[in-house]
Amino acid sequence: MTLLHADVVRIVSCEHLTLVYFNIEGEEAVMMSLEMAGRLREGDRVVVGVKPTDIALAHGACETTCANRLPSLVETIEKGALLSRLVLKVGTSALEAVVLRSRLEELGIAEGDEVTALFGASALSVVEFSID
Repeated sequence: MTLLHADVVRIVSCEHLTLVYFNIEGEEAVMMSLEMAGRLREGDRVVVGVKPTDIALAHGACETTCANRLPSLVETIEKGALLSRLVLKVGTSALEAVVLRSRLEELGIAEGDEVTALFGASALSVVEFSID
């Protein structure tokens, strides 16, 4: 799981569903949760996590329904027989993504490229509360 420091900027709850909005390296990200009501406050500093396999990449302009879109720089690529592991820089943070090697090659993504890391609100989770 990739871990990122985040600040809670907004919390919206309706019935049992809570949307928590974060600032991650100057970019907005949102998490959808059924269990978060009352556990976080605006202004809290937390660590959030996202599985590398939950991240998709966009190379160039792309419209999507993904709630989270983090501009990133491809730092390293490790190509396996079927999958490729990428380390992406999001500001000063590192984000790991695992994608099909064939799609990586079809999109022509290479080290040094600017891409957008995409993942849904249900893919993000808080793994550490109130850090300093």
